[in-house]
Amino acid sequence: MLLKTSLLNNMPVMSLQVGSEIATTSRCLVSPTNLKIIGFELTGKNLVTRPSFLRTEDIRELSNIGFIIDSDEECVGIDDVLLIKEIYELNFSLNGMQVLDKSGQKLGKIYDTVFATETFTIEQLCIKRPFLKSFSDAELLIHRNQIIEINRDSVIVRNQTESSDINKSHTVLQNPFRSRRQNSPQTGTINPSMK
Repeated sequence: MLLKTSLLNNMPVMSLQVGSEIATTSRCLVSPTNLKIIGFELTGKNLVTRPSFLRTEDIRELSNIGFIIDSDEECVGIDDVLLIKEIYELNFSLNGMQVLDKSGQKLGKIYDTVFATETFTIEQLCIKRPFLKSFSDAELLIHRNQIIEINRDSVIVRNQTESSDINKSHTVLQNPFRSRRQNSPQTGTINPSMK
């Protein structure tokens, strides 16, 4: 299932061991190399270490009441997981980044992202268009396959007129139930002597 990443802000973190809320999320930690949500920074008065983080691998379920984890032991400190420390110190956020096409034309700014709930991978970028371009399209959705480069200031994507590799390698599948029959049964009459 696909959900907007903004829905994860201030998401309750529920512990099965305690049976109640132990923290809330304050922000997503997104890896700029593969656009995967690797964890969440947590806030809450019952947390032992500050800052505390929740790795996506430790989330049992994402439900309508929040993230469900086994216990508060799933909340880690900044020095416990090297990847979390690196991403946290980068202070990387897609929100607010400029989006440019390959020719350098400004497409707009990212205001949200869409992620897959099974893999916590960012699948689409939600782009707010500049004022003059917003008359034709108020916003754009850009799929992750269109991204060419992510740098500190902007995201570079393929030109809108450029066809993607997916369309180039499109194969036509044939429905086996609609194919022509090679040997169609012939019609005939029953010989009365064969009865």
